[in-house]
Amino acid sequence: MEYFKFLYKSQPSIEINLNSVNHNPFEYITKENKIIKYPTFYDNDEISGNIELKLNSNKSLIYEDVSIFLYGKITITNSTTSKIVTEIFKESQDLTEKKSPNIITNEITNFNFTFSPKVKPYETYIGNLIQINYCIKAIIKTNNVNYPNLLEKEIDIACIKPGKKIICDEIYLKRKENNIEINIGVENIIHVRLNLLSVKLFLDDVIVGKIKIIKSEIELNNIYVTIKKEEKYYQLDNVLVKNEDISNYEIAEGFIEQGDEICFKYFLRNIKNLTPSYDYKDDNKNKISVKYYLCFCFNDSQGYQFFKYIEIYIYRMNLSDMNKGQKNFISVKKLINNNDKKKFLKKS
Repeated sequence: MEYFKFLYKSQPSIEINLNSVNHNPFEYITKENKIIKYPTFYDNDEISGNIELKLNSNKSLIYEDVSIFLYGKITITNSTTSKIVTEIFKESQDLTEKKSPNIITNEITNFNFTFSPKVKPYETYIGNLIQINYCIKAIIKTNNVNYPNLLEKEIDIACIKPGKKIICDEIYLKRKENNIEINIGVENIIHVRLNLLSVKLFLDDVIVGKIKIIKSEIELNNIYVTIKKEEKYYQLDNVLVKNEDISNYEIAEGFIEQGDEICFKYFLRNIKNLTPSYDYKDDNKNKISVKYYLCFCFNDSQGYQFFKYIEIYIYRMNLSDMNKGQKNFISVKKLINNNDKKKFLKKS
C-alpha cells in the first residue's frame, strides 16, 4: 500500500520566478512559425528572483541544500547526430538556510537569489549551426524517503549586448556624409553600378539602393536580391560552415535594357530571426562568425543566372536608443528626411 501511495501522491515541486525587467523579450520563430519568447536581460543587468517550493499538500520536507546556477553554453550542430557542447559561463549560489535540521512545513517557501552584473562572453544566438543559450537551474537536494532525491527546475533566458554608442554614432555620421557606390562586373557580360545608402545597418533598418545597367549583352528579364547568412565555427584547425537564404526580394521584372535605373528598398524588420553580425573569439582559439551578404541575381531570357555578392554589416542599437522604446525604429527615417532620399534616388 505504501508503494501505491508514493505513486499517486503529488510530489513537492519548484518554480523559478524572475524579477521583471522592462526589456522587450527575445523572440525566436520556429520552422513551424511558433513564437518562443525568452526573458531578456542586457549584459550589464542584475538577474534576481526566487525559487518557489510548493509542498503540494505534503506535511513537510527535509532538505540538505538549495542551489541556483546561471550558466551559458555553445552548441554546434555538425549534423543530425553530431553535436559539440562547450560551456562558456557558469555562476552558482548556495541558498541553504543555516539551520539544522532543514525542515519545511509551509505550503509555499521562497528562496531569494541575486546574480550581480557580470559581462557574458557572447550574446544569445539561435542558428542552424550555432546555438548560444543561457539558462537558470534550481536544485533542491532532499533527504526524504518518499520523495525524489533531487527537485530540479530549469528555465531559458536571453542575454543581449547593446551596440556600443561610439560605433552607432559613427554609422549615423557616415550615412549622412555619402552613399556607397559599387561597380559590379559579371563575366564581362553585364556591368552595373550599384548605389547603396549604407552597407552598415541596424536590425530595424531599411536597405535603400539603386541599380543602373551600364552594359548588358544579354536580354535581362528579372533581377532579385537575396539576403544570405553564413555561420562559421572555428575550433583549432577545424572549420564548420553553414549557409542559409533568409529572405528574397524581387527588384525588377520584365524587359531590362542598357541604361535602365531601378530603385529599391529592402525592409530588414520583416525578416524573422535576424541577428547582428558576429565575430567572436576567445582565449581557447574558438571563433564564432555570423556574416550577412546581399546576393544580386540577374536572369536572362534563356534561363541563365549571374550572381554577385556584397557583404553587409548588421548592428544592434546602443542602449540609449533601445531604452527609448522605439520598437519599430528605422534609422533611415531618423537620419535623412524625404528630400534627402529623393536626392539620393535621383542621383546618377
